[in-house]
Amino acid sequence: MKSIRLISLCILLASQFALAQHLAAPRRSTHRHLTPDQTQQASPEQVLYRFQGGNDGIYPVGNLASDSSGNLYGVTEYGGLTNKGTFYELSPNGSGGWTEAVLYSFQGGSDGEYPSAGLIFDTAGNLYGTTRLGGEGNPSNCGSTGCGTVFELSPNGSGGWAESVLYSLEGGSTDGIEPAGLTFDKNGNMYGVIQYGGVGCPDIGCGSIFELSPNPGGSGWTEKILHQFQGTSDGSLPQPILTFDASGNLYGSAAYGGSFGVGVVFELSPNGGGGWSESTVHAFQGNNDGSVPNGGLIFDPSGNLYGTTQSGPNSNQGQCGGQVSPPGCGTVFKLSPDGAGGWVESVPFVFPNGSGGALPQAGLVMDGFGNFYGTTVGGGNSLFTPCPGSGWPGCGTAFELSPAGGTLTETPLYIFQGASDGSGPVSALLFGQAGQLYAMAGGGSGNPCGGVGCGVVFAVTVGPLASLTPGTVGLGNQTISFASTAQSITLTNTGNKPMTISSIQITGANAAEFSQQNNCPATLAVNASCTIGVTFLPTILGSASAALTITNNASGSPQNIPLTGTGVIDVTFSPSTVIFPSQYVGTAGLPQAVTLTNNTNSTIAIKTVTASPGAFAAPDTCPDTLPPGGYCSVGVFFDPTASGPITGVLTVTDTAPTGQQTVALTGTGQDFSMIAGSSPSASVMPGETAQYTVSVAPAGGFSQTVTLTCAGAPLDSSCSISPSSVKLNGSAPVPVTISVSTAGNSAATTYPGFTRASMLAIWLAFAGLPGVVLLGSKKRGSDKSGSERRKTRAMFCAIVLLCLISGIVTWTACGGGGMGSNSNSGGATTPAGNYNLTVVGTFSSGSANLVHSAKLTLVVQ
Repeated sequence: MKSIRLISLCILLASQFALAQHLAAPRRSTHRHLTPDQTQQASPEQVLYRFQGGNDGIYPVGNLASDSSGNLYGVTEYGGLTNKGTFYELSPNGSGGWTEAVLYSFQGGSDGEYPSAGLIFDTAGNLYGTTRLGGEGNPSNCGSTGCGTVFELSPNGSGGWAESVLYSLEGGSTDGIEPAGLTFDKNGNMYGVIQYGGVGCPDIGCGSIFELSPNPGGSGWTEKILHQFQGTSDGSLPQPILTFDASGNLYGSAAYGGSFGVGVVFELSPNGGGGWSESTVHAFQGNNDGSVPNGGLIFDPSGNLYGTTQSGPNSNQGQCGGQVSPPGCGTVFKLSPDGAGGWVESVPFVFPNGSGGALPQAGLVMDGFGNFYGTTVGGGNSLFTPCPGSGWPGCGTAFELSPAGGTLTETPLYIFQGASDGSGPVSALLFGQAGQLYAMAGGGSGNPCGGVGCGVVFAVTVGPLASLTPGTVGLGNQTISFASTAQSITLTNTGNKPMTISSIQITGANAAEFSQQNNCPATLAVNASCTIGVTFLPTILGSASAALTITNNASGSPQNIPLTGTGVIDVTFSPSTVIFPSQYVGTAGLPQAVTLTNNTNSTIAIKTVTASPGAFAAPDTCPDTLPPGGYCSVGVFFDPTASGPITGVLTVTDTAPTGQQTVALTGTGQDFSMIAGSSPSASVMPGETAQYTVSVAPAGGFSQTVTLTCAGAPLDSSCSISPSSVKLNGSAPVPVTISVSTAGNSAATTYPGFTRASMLAIWLAFAGLPGVVLLGSKKRGSDKSGSERRKTRAMFCAIVLLCLISGIVTWTACGGGGMGSNSNSGGATTPAGNYNLTVVGTFSSGSANLVHSAKLTLVVQ
């Protein structure tokens, strides 16, 4: 019988047991989370948690239990604080991953060690399980390691759990060692198997079936042995788990024994006297019906029993032979009542070769449609390639069996790779709330547990599975009112059944900013793909978010892919407008820097950079191209040629979607002007003064001092300005007075250089004198007295004298000889005529030299 135990330990991948006993457990950690790469897998299998080989546990075994909130509970055979095993919880974390918490670490000794079977809930929410060793059993039978325990785990009200031992096995012929697999009846009694010990089978015993009943008053539990296997026709090495029928009978399987030595299915029935009777339902022959039934049994709605055998039939030993004894890849068997108290066995499915899985170790589960689901520890490839680390032939599978007439048709759900996904699943599958199937597997990556890994908890999806690549879509910056190139999303059915697609649409807050087009059919075949193109057409500035929502019959429907994008102006300037400081006309100022930024997702080419009108200039200092997010600086100059506000524009043409971008330019030229008054012309007589008004007007906020001068005054006149300079205030004109003083007086002749007196003298001299002469000569011809002649000579002399005086005056008035004087003023007289006067205003500072003038007219009569 020692060989039986060795085979069983091989089935459980016992190589990890030796490894685990050498692992230290110095660390304390109660919560561990999946990293992002462990929560998203594009396959029907998702790893919920990968054990790290320390306080979180090593090698998860048994079957999982689930509460109403969807949390999973299980045990690891090794690891924890003292490397004696753990009790853990896995909880969904709300973001697609799971969080592991160690609720209890077994200490070894009285509380038990090495839990190796699954957990079950009672109606109050307490969990129950078994440990292979430990407890306070009979030392003479169990030695220092103990024979095993049945324990209870209860929530303590503060988020933790408390462990208590309900029963410690006594060992030997009393009950045996290594309990496994519990189930409740309707009265709250627990039933389980003890795999070794008892009265049958020399050396290690053949195992037992036991009952634990709560004592009245809740003071403990009482153990009762229902049957001890003899290792003959009744079988040996009973397997978890026991199953009740509607009448209260228990059914189970023993891996060995029976009429042919390769296992039996047995029944235990209450015999009415407080005891139980055991009978063999079916003894396996090891040929076409299979051998080594080591998984649990289940009933279908018609009362038929189903289970698996690890090996057989012998005809399939080509690939599975040599790995197990007897050879073969395993079967699914069916036991149907024959109506006469007996049972008829049939084999609706035989694992034919490695590619479909081989060597099932756990029982089956059934859905409401009559489909069965299970796992195999080996197989998965037709060549039976050894699984990395363990060397087992293939890394195992999860499968579905669908009824087809009197047979079952297999659909592989997942083929394990022996890497981070795990290998050799030995536990039965558990239906989750979302329709997924959960279980544990050994392996799960290399260190720290060696090549085979420390184990994983996984989920397998049944039916179609939607794989979306990429998982999120960021459409980046996009120009307002322009569409981006469509972003492609690939939808692949990585499940094991066709996917029916109901709808593909954009949803969310900014759904109107996005659109989609796709080539997806109504039904997407297994492993087929289709493409969905998402376009972002922003109508508003700023970030936008939505989701691509795909509704189908796959797990997790509807699937949502977050969509994000930002509406931008494709090329922006900073600042968006440029206002230059006021500047003197005709001067050159310092440049203002404008930064041009490429906000698009692609490189753009810069074609031209210009500024207009001529008062502005912008040398092109940008490179030929700008990458996404790239920028360059443009220096814009303002050189005003006129006063007052001047507007312009900086223009950049490029290959961005809008093609051309502009920046408004504004500057002010500062200057002043000279404005003649309402009477810019004046007429005066010599000796009079002409006055004018001229305004000095600022432009563009000019507020400096202007110096004034006058030019163009006629001879013998003067021009004065009052005041001679003005300080402008930037807005109001300042009037100044221009005075032009002429020489002479108003009695002067209108001929140049001659007065009326001189003209009379000349007239007398040249017209009156000859008359006098003629008069005198006429008288000479007659007799006159001497007195008359004397009067005539006196008059002549007076006339001559008068002519001399008039000649001198006339000579002086004509300027001749520098002699003579104006009878009125005693000086020169401003010549009559029309004269143009110029009043000039001047401002100079640095490079600024502003000169403006006003024209006046002077008429001297």
